[in-house]
Amino acid sequence: AGFEVNQEPFLQETLKIIRLNFLRDIKSKSRVPIGSKAVCLIGIMDEEKCLNYKEVFLQIRSPETGELYIPQGRVFVVKNPCYYPGDILILKAVDRPELRHIVDCVVFPAEGPRPHPNETSGSDLDGDIYTICWDERLVPKCRCQPAEFDAVKPKTVEQ
Repeated sequence: AGFEVNQEPFLQETLKIIRLNFLRDIKSKSRVPIGSKAVCLIGIMDEEKCLNYKEVFLQIRSPETGELYIPQGRVFVVKNPCYYPGDILILKAVDRPELRHIVDCVVFPAEGPRPHPNETSGSDLDGDIYTICWDERLVPKCRCQPAEFDAVKPKTVEQ
């Protein structure tokens, strides 16, 4: 007396759970640690309007010592998760005394032809998390064209 594997509901659910666990393991094991030259931060806008286009500001508090550090130079910024090479922003991290009161956030310029957050997965500044890395070995030499994300047109509601 045999049975059909693809007809047995309990066996199908068991195989589905096993497959999902394998995929979850692959996902968690594929994370690449990049040391102390990268952080994940919430993005905010430069309300002081002191950043130029293609610049960012970030000031990081060390969890171990509590000391503040301001990375400077070429960085890449990407919204998590990143699926498209054009979502990787290559910007210049700068120090601006006007922004030193901001800690553990990445500050994007208010000026420019297109908001930098929108250039990475059509993101905005509503609590999205960005990865910022200033390890020169990992910052790409050139940038792919970002995808276009059209704004959703508001619906008119008749009253």
